[in-house]
Amino acid sequence: MAKPVVSWLVRPDAAQYCGQVKDQDGFAVWQEGCAYWSKTKSSCTIVTTNQTTHSQMGRLFLLCLRTGESS
Repeated sequence: MAKPVVSWLVRPDAAQYCGQVKDQDGFAVWQEGCAYWSKTKSSCTIVTTNQTTHSQMGRLFLLCLRTGESS
C-alpha cells in the first residue's frame, strides 16, 4: 500500500471485532488487539481495548507497515 492511513479504534471486544469487519483484505490478531487493512482504501485500522500498552500498539503498527510491504 502506498502511504497507508493508519487509524486507531478502542473497543472492549477488540480481538473479535476485526474478523467481523466487512470491508477488509485481511487482519491479524496480537494479544488483546488486532489490525485490519484495505488495499483499495490504502488504510489500516488498529483495534485495541482501553487497557493497551505501548508495546502492543507498536506491534500492531508494525503489522500495518508489513502488510503494506507485502501487498
